[in-house]
Amino acid sequence: MRKVMVFMLLLIAMMFAPLYSLEFERMFPEIGCNVTEIHRGNLTGLNNYGYYFVAPDSGLICYKVSVLTTYKPHISLPLVSAACIESETENVLCALGDQSNSDGVYKLNLVTGFQSIWPETYGINPKFIKKLPSGFYFSSGHPFNYSTDGESWDEITEIYTTYVFDIEEKYDGTLFIAAEVPRVPSDVLFMGSLGSLDSLHTGFKGINDIYIRNTPNNEEVLITVGSGSYSDGLYKVLYNDSTITGLELVAYIYEAGLITEQIDSYIVTRKNSAEMTAVPFDGSPPFQISHGLDITKINCISQQYPIYTPNFLIGTDKGVYMATGTTGIEDTAIPVSTELHQNYPNPFNPSTEISYALKTEGMVMLSVYNTKGELIRALVNEKKTAGNHTVNFKADGLNTGIYFYKLEVNGSSVGSKRMLLIK
Repeated sequence: MRKVMVFMLLLIAMMFAPLYSLEFERMFPEIGCNVTEIHRGNLTGLNNYGYYFVAPDSGLICYKVSVLTTYKPHISLPLVSAACIESETENVLCALGDQSNSDGVYKLNLVTGFQSIWPETYGINPKFIKKLPSGFYFSSGHPFNYSTDGESWDEITEIYTTYVFDIEEKYDGTLFIAAEVPRVPSDVLFMGSLGSLDSLHTGFKGINDIYIRNTPNNEEVLITVGSGSYSDGLYKVLYNDSTITGLELVAYIYEAGLITEQIDSYIVTRKNSAEMTAVPFDGSPPFQISHGLDITKINCISQQYPIYTPNFLIGTDKGVYMATGTTGIEDTAIPVSTELHQNYPNPFNPSTEISYALKTEGMVMLSVYNTKGELIRALVNEKKTAGNHTVNFKADGLNTGIYFYKLEVNGSSVGSKRMLLIK
């Protein structure tokens, strides 16, 4: 009874939570259908920044020479998920299935339009195919498969699972995997490398997303739980070098779905709806976001859009939209202290935003250095007013690697931070 009362109180609190607005712009207006995945890749013939979209009712959608093209990867099997093979620049791996013996991963050539007749690997009722730095991962009812190149596939026997819900990878190669496991009453979270995975019985059902916030908090790992219970919410995964030690509730969010971040907050969607909640990094109470879009569901989120402002794309039941404004989210008040913030996004290519806050007016020096301490670029060298400031850093002509940026105000060092350029 106590759990039910707590659950009802949380729901009431959410109903009366502060409401803020976030502005969106319609992108790729020719696409008005249900979009469940948004991808970007180095694929031959694609324009509009190499975007391609998964639309279950239509197939794989992309722009070729400014013409919208739709591929039906299989005459009868619906498209569930997709991932491109960067090394081949022409091929996309498509997870297809409708609980038949033909379910699996098929290869689609975007230049010739040719689809493979036989799947690269089988898997009934697929959930996703995902490309990570270590390779491709394919989740289906069974088995859970892995491939380094998209052609030779191996079953991951270490995880005998009913379903893998999501998988993400840190920059050191550590995997985090959320799965439903037979005879285990709650979802299981795995951590480590293939062949050496630690596991945690979470005590929850309904893990919907894994998100790695790479900076500034030492690759903070978060998950959402959204089964429609008092346990729903955004959780931080507590772990050390080899073991998951527990979960810490960040914010209660009913039916929490997908996670992204913008400026100073996590953005969390609601499962099977068009609602979003912002969770400030500083621990302030979460607040609901009003967007005014005529949609009923947010299916996916992508941070990949290459416009040099903090933004993200959402795939909905009526096409693709981009967050362009931050009304009510970004604090425009005079800061209480002078600080240098972590760049966003990080890692980045080819550009990133560097923000800093000034408590009072002052002479500002903001500079970028390489690992040898050599000055790469002076971004700011002038007097600035008190407030929040953002500078765009374009890494033209620079190689992949680690760089540092340093803030000085009135001749005194405020701090420095590290950023990673990946080309």
